[in-house]
Amino acid sequence: MSDFAGIENASITGSSRNLEPGSYVLRLDGLKVIESKRAAGTKYAIIECNVRSFAPGVRPHLDESVPPTPVPASAFTVGDEVAWKVNMTLGSAMSNLRGFGLAVMQAVALESGRDPSAITEAQITPTVMDTLFAPNGSPAIGLHVAATAFVIFTRADKPFTKVSWSYEIGADITPALAAVPDPLDAILAAPEEPSRDILITEIVDKRPDLAAFDFGPYDIERLQTTLDNL
Repeated sequence: MSDFAGIENASITGSSRNLEPGSYVLRLDGLKVIESKRAAGTKYAIIECNVRSFAPGVRPHLDESVPPTPVPASAFTVGDEVAWKVNMTLGSAMSNLRGFGLAVMQAVALESGRDPSAITEAQITPTVMDTLFAPNGSPAIGLHVAATAFVIFTRADKPFTKVSWSYEIGADITPALAAVPDPLDAILAAPEEPSRDILITEIVDKRPDLAAFDFGPYDIERLQTTLDNL
């Protein structure tokens, strides 16, 4: 099953340094999914980037009477390596990653001379995300995207740096960025992996006597094989 299963239902809302409040243009250098070494069963989506431009933001305080603390303009310089890490077990993970995926695919469209607005949330499926995070190399490597990092406070009053993504990197930097290959058609045309529910429904349609059968131990491959043999 895809690590990004369920992303089509979400709404958009390493040694590298974490992003601090501010606005960035970032070059994508690596996209991967890794298993946590400390928490069994926990996976992280890691987006490794290279800073191409940075405009500092501010750090707010829980006590709103205290003025926000500006992030120094020298906090990041061109060439610095940064990373965005998403705990995929959190409820907000698919929404956050879908926003990233949409920005990347819109950036690909823009680089290809297409209308970015033609790429919609509905096209950001588990198959698309699996392609972007392919272990043998992402087609998004080398692409430039914009990111805005800002601090929010959790229900436990803990500061948390949230990141929003966009394909719009600004006309002032666009001419300096090298074009990247056009993987848009290949990514969006990738065959969608059938879900367990769809496969089970198709099996039961052909064999109604299996309606009460426990398919729990069956993975996607075994379900597909069962369906093909009916």
